[in-house]
Amino acid sequence: VLHVPNANCPCIPVGTTNPSVDQNAWIIGFPMYQFKTQFMTEGRIQRVGEDRIIATPNAASGASGGSLIVYDSAQDKLVLVGVLVEISGRSYTVGGGEIVVDHNYITLSVPVHAIREFIQDIVPLK
Repeated sequence: VLHVPNANCPCIPVGTTNPSVDQNAWIIGFPMYQFKTQFMTEGRIQRVGEDRIIATPNAASGASGGSLIVYDSAQDKLVLVGVLVEISGRSYTVGGGEIVVDHNYITLSVPVHAIREFIQDIVPLK
């Protein structure tokens, strides 16, 4: 998710501001029981608090650490604005316990200012 100098990889920049309420948002993650498949789901930002962003993109168990991204019109690109830390909803077991189906309504992510503070000592951001 971070820019790595001199690396030839598809990286996404870390945002500089929090998203707006009702802004389109996406979560990208690798949930459990999904056979190492990357999932991207869409929703909207519902609330931006000091320590959490509440949004509606569906996220399955095990996707914590996934990216919460939005389109930044000022930069004309997608940017990271949060990291998924919690989901709220229900899980259903299907097929005698072989498959777990998550139906989650709300996701909570750590906001961009906390991400920037956490990594500032490790990687200088522009």
